[in-house]
Amino acid sequence: MSPSPIYPQPPQQPQRSGLLTALVAGAVIALVAANIYLYVQIDHVRTDVAKVREDLMNQVEQPARRIDRERVDPQGPIWTR
Repeated sequence: MSPSPIYPQPPQQPQRSGLLTALVAGAVIALVAANIYLYVQIDHVRTDVAKVREDLMNQVEQPARRIDRERVDPQGPIWTR
């Protein structure tokens, strides 16, 4: 009878330090925080753009209304009479 075979032990994997895990977790948290910050900034920009658009439309409509009134009144603007 032959002696029982001897199997070599598998090589042990090096222990990973908790530093790598902490760095990855920190990076994920930083990315989430950056996304939240950018979302809030984009929301403010959308609000500002809507206000500017409304102001611009009002500025464009006021002269257009005055011009329409002048066209309707055959004697011209009231202030020239």
